[in-house]
Amino acid sequence: MRHDSPIRILLIDDDADGQVLVGDLVQNAFGPRASLHRESTYAAGLEALLTEDYDLCLLDYRLGDRTGIDLLDQAQRLGGKTPTILLAGQSAREIDLAATEAGAADFLDKAEITAPLLERTVRHALRHARVQADLRESEQRYRALVDHNPHAVYGFDLEANFIAVNRATELITGYSTEELLGRSFQTLIVSDDLPIAEAVFRRTREERLSAEYELRLRHRDGHEIDIRGVSVPQVTDGSVVAIYGTAQDVTEEKRLRRRLAQREKEFEALAENAPDIIARFDREHRHIYVNPMISQITGIDRAEFLGKTNTDLGMPSDLVRVWDDALDGAFGAAEQRTIEFEFRGPEKKFCFQAHFKPEIDLEGSVSSVLCVSRDITELREAQETLLRRERRFRTLAERSTEILNLVDRNGTVLYTSPSVESILGFDPDELADENVYARVHSNDQRPAMSALREISETSESGELEYRHRHKDGSWRVMSSTVENLLDDPDVGAIVVHSRDVTKAKELEEQLRQAQKLEAVGQLAGGIAHDFNNVLTTIQGNAQMALMDAEGGLIDDLEEIVSSSRRASDLTRQLLAFSRQQVLHPRLIDLREVIEGMRGMVDRLIGEQIELTVLVPPQLGPVRADPSQIEQVVMNLAVNAHDAMRHGGELRISLDEVELDEDAGASLPYEVRPGSYVRLSVRDDGEGMDEETLARLFEPFFTTKAPGKGTGLGLPTVYGIVKQSGGYVWVDSEIGKGTTVDVYLPHAKDAASADDADRIIGDGSDGDPGGDEMILVCEDQDPVRKLARRALERYGYRVLVAGSGPEALAIAEEFDGPIHLVLTDVIMPKMGGAELAVRLRALRPETKVLFMSGYVRREISQSGGVAPDDAAGELGGLAEFIQKPFEPRALVARVRAALDSNGVGSRPSPQPKAGEGEGGDR
Repeated sequence: MRHDSPIRILLIDDDADGQVLVGDLVQNAFGPRASLHRESTYAAGLEALLTEDYDLCLLDYRLGDRTGIDLLDQAQRLGGKTPTILLAGQSAREIDLAATEAGAADFLDKAEITAPLLERTVRHALRHARVQADLRESEQRYRALVDHNPHAVYGFDLEANFIAVNRATELITGYSTEELLGRSFQTLIVSDDLPIAEAVFRRTREERLSAEYELRLRHRDGHEIDIRGVSVPQVTDGSVVAIYGTAQDVTEEKRLRRRLAQREKEFEALAENAPDIIARFDREHRHIYVNPMISQITGIDRAEFLGKTNTDLGMPSDLVRVWDDALDGAFGAAEQRTIEFEFRGPEKKFCFQAHFKPEIDLEGSVSSVLCVSRDITELREAQETLLRRERRFRTLAERSTEILNLVDRNGTVLYTSPSVESILGFDPDELADENVYARVHSNDQRPAMSALREISETSESGELEYRHRHKDGSWRVMSSTVENLLDDPDVGAIVVHSRDVTKAKELEEQLRQAQKLEAVGQLAGGIAHDFNNVLTTIQGNAQMALMDAEGGLIDDLEEIVSSSRRASDLTRQLLAFSRQQVLHPRLIDLREVIEGMRGMVDRLIGEQIELTVLVPPQLGPVRADPSQIEQVVMNLAVNAHDAMRHGGELRISLDEVELDEDAGASLPYEVRPGSYVRLSVRDDGEGMDEETLARLFEPFFTTKAPGKGTGLGLPTVYGIVKQSGGYVWVDSEIGKGTTVDVYLPHAKDAASADDADRIIGDGSDGDPGGDEMILVCEDQDPVRKLARRALERYGYRVLVAGSGPEALAIAEEFDGPIHLVLTDVIMPKMGGAELAVRLRALRPETKVLFMSGYVRREISQSGGVAPDDAAGELGGLAEFIQKPFEPRALVARVRAALDSNGVGSRPSPQPKAGEGEGGDR
């Protein structure tokens, strides 16, 4: 420490006068270069000594009931390293010795301390502390070097007993340091090697020479260890006082050497009889070994190769260049290399694959390179054949319109044909190494994988159908044929041929839906027809009874009539759905229809819903019944209102579109290409799921609460649109609203036909009565009786028949004229149309009035002659009335039919008793 270096001193003294005395001495000795910290108790002094960093401690001997020696001893046991000078009131040899033993740097008598003495003592203590610290550090470095040496470091005394060992010695021998110290090293030597160990010890001790050795030790657990070491004498004053040495465990090295020697023998035995060319090269690329096979291939004696390079042997320059590059790489980078080359022997040309392997010696260097050259001529020919077959296979696979997958037993894709990109949008590399059904719909994945697993286990083939995700996120229906060819050596995989059947499934679903709706429509039409017969009877008899009713009975009968009329409305909706309703089409401008309904729709949907109507300035006409189109709009508006419980926007728009075959593909059924007017009704309501959309047009299907809807709104729309020659399509999604598109053909594209059914007045403006002879043919007894009663009530004479053959028989036998035949269209044995034609042959003057619960154009589908066809054969003497009808409407139609073309007389009969004014009720 330099004289001008600052000194931090801790003074521990419980006597105030003593602290002042020592403080003055420190001040006189060191001046401002010393900073003095004072503590007056044992505990405070101990804590300061252990927690603070001081250069020196001045410690008083007397500290209350304890001594400074006690504090010094305790501090050192707790790790304290601060050099300490013990101070005492009097000099005592016992205290001096005790202080020294406790580790004090020095001892001073307080009575004899002077500033110079204190300075000298302090500086001596500090120098001594520095020397001790350096010595400890040096010992620690030495011990670290020895202890961390991977080789055993040991020392013997002259009796061959261990006096020092390091950690590696413990690891090599298995004995701890305590077990080795004082033990003779001879007890560790394998008995056969004791002479070697004793000779090394004598040479080192007696000749004072170092000696190298290799011998075997016996490990503590009993196994033998090969060690290699050196023994060095420690000479002092010309005499050997100890022997030191190092040793390393070479057991593994010697084992490797023995194994290397054994492998060399095995190598030679194998190489001499190997079918491949085996050669070994040194760093100059000279052959140091070749096996006999080289002579068979090259025609050169093997002895000619030894000691020579390929250049020396006159090999082709291009072959030498490739060969030398491979050898340089193997020697330089110690990496294995493989090359292929051709060599023309005496009889033919060979193709070889040469593998160069560096041979590493015990020092870790590449000492030589072993080269094994294999004749792959036949392999290359087979590969070329296989390559041609593969190219042929790939050409077929790449041009296929189906996806070809090769998968392993677990379904992992080994190969996917490029056609997957055009069908599913994926690059084949995107599907590599994943399960062939990884992108299959979750609901179809388990069955598909189960089927594949069964096929892989049974070696059978099978067919699967599932939904596969397209890259754009949509789903495609795929049909796969799976064949197990795992055992086929040319394939070794399960072959999966897949084709996209989405369009076919859509068409199949369209056909199914169409057939379903057609079947339901036929059922609905049949029910409506039968119901119309019942309603005709109920309504007609109630009205007939009204004509004679009095008092409170009138109200009851009027309620029956009112209810039957409401039931008639229900049957009309069923007939509309089944496209069997009587329409009265004409050319109309849909703009006028929509604009005319704007106010009505606005009031219907209420203030919470905003109505937007978008119509173009011009729009082509369509042929439709305007009242039915209004019903379509109202039904759609009601549905939209019910779907927007919390308000929203209802948008009604019109535009013209051209539907070709491609455009029609977006609809769920085939359409006739042409020009159409599209009526779109869109709402912001709740929307519908796929299950609801699939049943949307089924009659009586409704999502509304019981009593809130009949389920005939959309079926009625469907029927009206289809009967008008158009199409209807609904697009909806939960939470995103619903759009209904109605396509009606332009009038120029509509099928030209008669102006629909002729409309005949109900006779309300004139007297419908008469006295003509009417033949009524109806297989339903209640309807037949009602028609007879109604006609006779208005003065007509009536003949009745329950079937076509019976009516013909009456016509043949009756002598008088029959002015009109009122006949049902659909009857057993003989329909009304056939009856009319055959009756016309017997009685040309007789007119015909058809009645039916079906619409005229649908009747022909039930068999027999259609009324329109019959009307043509009857020379226009046929009319039609739709069931159910009221008695007065029936009589009015009869009257109108009789009066058409001026045929028939028109007397003016008076009402029978009881008719009066009640006859019109």
